[in-house]
Amino acid sequence: MPRFVPGTAILIAFLSTLIIIFNPTASTYFQQLTSSLFSPAATNSPNITTTTSASSERSMNKAASNMSKSVLRQAKITPHRSGARGHSDHGWLNTYHSFSFADWYNPKFSNFGSLRVLNEDRVKANSGFPTHPHRDFEIFSYILSGELTHRDSMLTKGSEGGQSNKFYRMHRGDVQFTTGGTGIAHSEFNEHKSDTVHFLQIWAMPWKKGLSPRYHTRTFDDEAKRQGFVTILSPLKGGPEATPQQEKDAEPTVAESIPIHADFAMGAGIIDPEKTFESMCTCP
Repeated sequence: MPRFVPGTAILIAFLSTLIIIFNPTASTYFQQLTSSLFSPAATNSPNITTTTSASSERSMNKAASNMSKSVLRQAKITPHRSGARGHSDHGWLNTYHSFSFADWYNPKFSNFGSLRVLNEDRVKANSGFPTHPHRDFEIFSYILSGELTHRDSMLTKGSEGGQSNKFYRMHRGDVQFTTGGTGIAHSEFNEHKSDTVHFLQIWAMPWKKGLSPRYHTRTFDDEAKRQGFVTILSPLKGGPEATPQQEKDAEPTVAESIPIHADFAMGAGIIDPEKTFESMCTCP
């Protein structure tokens, strides 16, 4: 088992793709999660893509072999090195793109299943993304360090009150999730006086268009992530044919996670040196 420096391992798993960022051992989590979320008909011939900055080919091949013998028959792993990502430094924003985005285009990495955008962003203090619209995308931010303030376009600055869906100041462990649906507009700014914010911005394509816009915010404790992978997002119960009541209830497939309108799940864990995760989250 290779050694890993302290850091966060982010797993993004969905019907056709597995993305592992920072740590290949997250593959075990995918096996357990998919066994409960995905039907046999959905796992006939999936692809697996691993995004990692320091993993061995041996580890990835072993993971592929293990998965192909269990949940992911005929699975395939294609390495996508962090150094091969698109990169742009705008001064206030230093960003890396795993998939084609903005001025960077790579036909090999346009999207994977429902996953369309996976950006690693660093935004300097007193700067950020001004009010902008979203439509028909599932979008969320995962904060690694610093703070990022979300403001809805309908909220006047100075009248925020406490944390809410229309105003949320995110810190490490926070996830702010947006269903763009028929249309929504918001801003994301680093309002800290000196510190840079480091976060992942991820977009998924929903299973259908014209959904009702909605926000979800939730904090996922570091301590729980040190014990094993914590499920951050999982598909909305009811799936593409969810009833209006199921949409209102917003109940995820995996309890205590954020519901997403896509065949998509994400987990996060913090793996210390010399440590492995033998037992992952318990899925229903």
